[in-house]
Amino acid sequence: YNYLNKQYKSVQQSRSLANTYFHDAPYGVPGNSDAGALNSWLIWQMLGLYPVVTQPVYLVESPWFSDISMTINGNDTLRITATGLDNANSYYVQSVKVNGQQWNKNWLEHSDVMVRGGTIEFELGSEPKIWESGDVPPSPGHLVL
Repeated sequence: YNYLNKQYKSVQQSRSLANTYFHDAPYGVPGNSDAGALNSWLIWQMLGLYPVVTQPVYLVESPWFSDISMTINGNDTLRITATGLDNANSYYVQSVKVNGQQWNKNWLEHSDVMVRGGTIEFELGSEPKIWESGDVPPSPGHLVL
């Protein structure tokens, strides 16, 4: 849905899948996750990002935490914040800022926040909203150089 500038539909689907198939209990991960693919999908979803295979691109989703920091590239920090977050009812993206600048794309390039760190600030609400007005993400079949 991010490729159609309907990011809220991606959020609806990922929240539904995560809440249906992942549980804090024995056998709380669907299927065999020995290689970590299912676990890593959930972690990326909870961060509010989704890495696109073969691309230095991350789709913007909706974070499950109001404030989380990650160490990037050894000693830099990526801080992701979310105001208005209520994981049961209020998780639709209303607006995004990346490194303090208003963001109009529902995706990021690796260099935006994963090289030297930075910030992603989400404003969340209870109603779906088409907030993105920028270019759609590059096609996964198209090599970005």
